[in-house]
Amino acid sequence: MFSSKRARTLIAMSGLAAGLGLWAPAPASAHEVPGPIAAANATAAAKVSSSGVLLRAKGIRSLVKPYRGVYCITFEDATLPVAGLTPIATLTATGYTPWGMAMVRTTPTVECGNSAGVLTVITGTARSGRRDLPFYLVVP
Repeated sequence: MFSSKRARTLIAMSGLAAGLGLWAPAPASAHEVPGPIAAANATAAAKVSSSGVLLRAKGIRSLVKPYRGVYCITFEDATLPVAGLTPIATLTATGYTPWGMAMVRTTPTVECGNSAGVLTVITGTARSGRRDLPFYLVVP
């Protein structure tokens, strides 16, 4: 298909760079608007970096990371009954994933200002306790 040596070399080098993780999209900055996320039937969904940046989001107004491993999420719909939600958080694949955990609190927490309208996600590992880890969140 690619007959020139230059084209074959370029394709091979691109594949090698991608495989080694040298060629990847730049992470979004904290000031950028997050891109959309595919979650057609979800009330809210998000892909969150370990530093607390919303990389992709639907139905989420803001995310604040006040402490190590603690993420406070506010929804676009302020009338959403957070205490009645059944959210699911799961870690993004990292070196800590097999031993990591993501815990969701639908009740007010001290870490997130004791606000009934804020969902708290706590990430960490059994070995080191709370730790900044990337995660996905879905609220059916």
